[in-house]
Order: sequence, then C-alpha cells, then structure tokens
Amino acid sequence: MKLKTVKDEMLRKLGRNLLHFQQLEKILKFLVINGEISGNVSNMKQNQLKRSESVGKQTLGMVAGQFFEQNQSDLENDDPMPIESQKPYLRVRFQFDTENPDPEGKVEALSRLVAARNELVHHILDRVDLKSKQSLIDTNDHLDKQRDNINLELDYYRDLVASLHEGRRQCSELLMSDEFGNLLMGKNESPKGN
Repeated sequence: MKLKTVKDEMLRKLGRNLLHFQQLEKILKFLVINGEISGNVSNMKQNQLKRSESVGKQTLGMVAGQFFEQNQSDLENDDPMPIESQKPYLRVRFQFDTENPDPEGKVEALSRLVAARNELVHHILDRVDLKSKQSLIDTNDHLDKQRDNINLELDYYRDLVASLHEGRRQCSELLMSDEFGNLLMGKNESPKGN
C-alpha cells in the first residue's frame, strides 16, 4: 500500500471517529435535557428551553459529568422545590440503569472516551509521523480500536434514549389516565365513618 493511501485511510478514520464522538455528545445532551422536566404549567416549556440552551453549549466532558450527576442523585440531595410559587409545580426525573451493579464502571468508560476524544482533537498530530508508513498504519489500528470503544458506548446510550422515550410515553399515559385524575382529586380515598 502506498504512503498516500495509508494517509488517506487514516484521515477517513479520524473523521469517522470525530463523527462518532459528536454523536455521543449529542445523545448525552439529549438525555440531560430530556431526563428531567420541571416547572408549573406557565413556565415548564420555558424552563425546558433554558435547559436546552444551557446544555447545548457544554463540551462532551461537561455534559458527561452532568449526565452522571443527574442520573445518580437521590431525592434527598435534589434541588428544593420553589417556595414562592402559588401554582402547582411538577418535576419528573428519569434515572437510567439504576440496576447496574457497576455504575462507576460506566463513569470510567465515559471518562476514558472524553480523554480519547480530547487526544484525538488536540494531539493526534503529536503522535503520528505523516511521512512514516508504519506510524500511519499504527495510527489506523489505534483509530479502529477507538471506534470499537466508542461504538460500545454509543449502543449503550442509544438504548438509554429508547428507554427515555418509553418512560415518557408511559408517564404521559399515566398522567392522562382516569386513575391518576381520581388520585389527584382524592377520589380514591373514601372517608371512614365512626
């Protein structure tokens, strides 16, 4: 194989991996933005837009940290409900993979990908000699292994997106049900007479 061919292959793989990292970032942003809905009827949509704008400006590392913080928090450490509101306030949070026996393993895997993405974007030229066929071949092998690691995590987070969609559908059905309306209006409780 000619040097130019190997170099072109490396550039193609570099671009491919960058696109995979962008997909991962986009999925994580979606999960952070849509993993929680909160507000009262008059400001819920506005709150979601603010959340979207804020998260949309974050880097992969920032959004990864926010995802795990949001996903692993418990109600005791949650933000307090607004006191000044006289209107009903609703907060729905979806938490993912709560049955995972090794949540720290997912944090570490994503942290490694964030570091790999930063290395790819900022330091790839430091590690490859563009005039050396062997250096280009080694870099191609590295990029293929990196792609495999990215794809494992992409599959995992795509499954979480599917779970979020299903959870939102089920939540919507519950909120629209007569049973929930009766519960909300106190119709399920009957006073006991003495």
